[in-house]
Amino acid sequence: MTRTPAVDPPSQQASRSADRPTRFDDPARIRPRTGFENRNGGGSPPENAWPSAREMIRKLSLDSVTIVLMVALLTVTALAAGPLHFLDNYLNEVPHPLTRLGAAWYFLKFVPNEVGSRFIAIPLLGIVTLIFAYRHRSWRPIIVSSIGVLGMSGLIWGFKFLFARNQPREYDPSFFSDYGGLAFPSGHAGNVVLFYGLVLFLVTRYEPVRQHVVRRVVHLIIAMAIVQTAVSVYLQFHWFTDLVAGLIAGGLWLRIAIRTDQLIPEGRTRHWWPWREGDFVDRYIRPVSSAPPTNGALPPVVEGAPRPWTVLGSEAEPGRMPRHRAGEDATSPPPGGHVVETSRPGPA
Repeated sequence: MTRTPAVDPPSQQASRSADRPTRFDDPARIRPRTGFENRNGGGSPPENAWPSAREMIRKLSLDSVTIVLMVALLTVTALAAGPLHFLDNYLNEVPHPLTRLGAAWYFLKFVPNEVGSRFIAIPLLGIVTLIFAYRHRSWRPIIVSSIGVLGMSGLIWGFKFLFARNQPREYDPSFFSDYGGLAFPSGHAGNVVLFYGLVLFLVTRYEPVRQHVVRRVVHLIIAMAIVQTAVSVYLQFHWFTDLVAGLIAGGLWLRIAIRTDQLIPEGRTRHWWPWREGDFVDRYIRPVSSAPPTNGALPPVVEGAPRPWTVLGSEAEPGRMPRHRAGEDATSPPPGGHVVETSRPGPA
C-alpha cells in the first residue's frame, strides 16, 4: 500500500514562506545576466529591433527643434551672403588696441579662443565617452558621440569649401571669393556647443547629477561660447556671422545626437561587447559544464578547450596542464598521475 505524503493547506504554506527570512544568496533570487534582459523580464533579446536608417531619418526630420535649428542655419547663411555685410564690416573695423601687445594677443589666442579647439575638446569627449562605454558595456556613448562629431565636421567643412568666404583680414566678407577662404562657418564656435554639450549629456545620462549643478554647467558653456565668439571677432579670426552660424551648427548636431540616443532601443548595444559576461567568458574562458560529476566521472570536456583536471606528479607541475603523448586519449589523464578535479562552476 502506497502512502501519500501529507500536504499542508495553501494557507499554511503561504504563512510558512512568509515567516522564512529571505536570503540574499537564494538561487531563486539570483539570475545570471545574459545581456538580453528587457523590461518583460525575459532572457531573450528584446522584441523592439533597431529602426531602419529611413525610419531614423524620418523621425529626425520631424523633430521640431531640429527643424528650427536647420531653418535658423539656412537663414543665417542667406543673411551672411549679403544683407549682414554691414554688421560684419562694422565689427571687423573696430579698433583693436590689444592686438598690438604681444602678450595680450597670445593670451587671447591660446586661452579663450582655444577653448573650442579640437585638440582640447576631442580628447575630453573621447575620455568621457570611453569611460561610460566601458563601465556600462555599451556602444551607445560611442555611437552618439561619433554621430555628433562626424556630422558636424562634415557640415562645417562642406560649408567652408562650398561658400569659400574671405578671411576678415581681407576686409571683404563676400562668398565664393577667388582667394579660396575658409571662414564660414566657424568650427571653434560649433565645437564649444557640441563637444561640451555632449560631455554634459553623457554625464547626466549615466550619472546622478543635481539639477542646480546641471544649470551651472549649462551657464558655463554659454559663457564659454560668448567669450570665444567675442575673442574671435576681436582678433579678426572670423566674421561675426561665421560664429553665429557655427554656434547654430553645433547646437543642431548636438540635438541630432541626443535624438539618436533616444531612438536606439534600450539593452541592444550591450550585446555587441565581445568580452561581456556570459558570452566570451562562458564560451572560451569557462567552457566546462557547471553540472556536478556523477558516479565519480569527470565533467564533459569541450573540444579544443582546456582540460578540467590537473596532474600532480613527476611529469607535470602542480596547476599546469599535462602534456599528452602521441596516441593517448586527450580526454583521459596520463598514467601515473594523481587526478584532482579543478573544474570551475559556471555562472551562478
